[in-house]
Amino acid sequence: MTLLLDRRESLAGQPSTHAFVCGVSGYPYLENPAGPAARRGLDLKPVEAPSLSARVIAKWLIDHADDLAAPLATCRLIAGPVAKHDEGLAPPQTFDLPTLDAFLYEAANWRDDAASANENMTICYVAGLGLLLPGATSDPTVLLYDFGTEAGPLLHNAIDTRSLFLGMAPGKWTQKIARRQLYFIDTGRRLAPPELALTSPPSVVFDPQIDAVPDDRIAVTFYASGPGQQAVAYRDQPSLFAQVLLECLAGRAATVLDDGSWAVTTQELAATLPREFARRSDAIGHDQDVMVSGLLGDEVIVKLGEPPLVSAVIEVPADAPDGSRVSVRDASLRLVAEHDIAAAGDTIRLTVPAGQYLVEFTRPGAKTLRRIGLLDPSSEKTSFRVDG
Repeated sequence: MTLLLDRRESLAGQPSTHAFVCGVSGYPYLENPAGPAARRGLDLKPVEAPSLSARVIAKWLIDHADDLAAPLATCRLIAGPVAKHDEGLAPPQTFDLPTLDAFLYEAANWRDDAASANENMTICYVAGLGLLLPGATSDPTVLLYDFGTEAGPLLHNAIDTRSLFLGMAPGKWTQKIARRQLYFIDTGRRLAPPELALTSPPSVVFDPQIDAVPDDRIAVTFYASGPGQQAVAYRDQPSLFAQVLLECLAGRAATVLDDGSWAVTTQELAATLPREFARRSDAIGHDQDVMVSGLLGDEVIVKLGEPPLVSAVIEVPADAPDGSRVSVRDASLRLVAEHDIAAAGDTIRLTVPAGQYLVEFTRPGAKTLRRIGLLDPSSEKTSFRVDG
């Protein structure tokens, strides 16, 4: 059972989102020290994070099905086995294993659903072991569950991720395909040995469009690593990329729209995800960068029912009266926080919804000092100084 959510009938005629999620863990054929992979110099170790990551991504999409810019109509998941799964997620054995045949079959069904309306949106998340083959410039080859068997070419059970992007372009037979497309490739991009240039290429997911029409998609690919980098390997938790991605979708990458509502857009996600990931990666001393490419526009991905919460640090300016009382008011001048501060340079910390705030520093007999600050969840800084 790979189709976790199917609302095609109830959403018929409406623009909708179609998700395809794949997490590859296990890799039973990599355990053989005399197998084809080992003989070709590939020192690869199976990890559990990809399957866990795929499960939490799929669960988040289903839980927020009606918060997406176009409501979620289908969510397909194929994921490898793991020793542990989070409470609230279906047990691993309910998902088909992410073999090459399963991947190609589900990808084809996903594309068919996406090709029902230009106004649709697609989300594709793929996690697993990745290699950057000799001669490749950016797109990794992702190894599937049955990679490393003795039968067939070495890279037969691996996919060319670039073919995903190219095969989803509008063409003569897919003129109504979704024009909003998001790809998340959660793999390392370690450089493969030069001798792999002599092997057969990885499997192509889709043939390229022969009768192409103008490619007017907003199609963005987020890579969890830079060329030559390895991904952080976790055993019993989702990948760092998946964790930061979900934080961004939940509001970290939110921005206020012209109508005053808050949403996560393609531009804000492209700006915030690499920056926030770099901060988290640096904190654990790991060399890994998120990279973004594709046809970038400014489209809403997720609509937020209310402003996201922001952790703020307000520093008392030098010209504030000593012994001031600090009051913080929102855009409607409602009091949200009040503190007694001893002197300039002191700080107060608070968690409030993102937006504009008026901060007043008052003391009997002294002139009130007022500052206006905008608390922005996508700011590079986790704290800010209200300084006019």
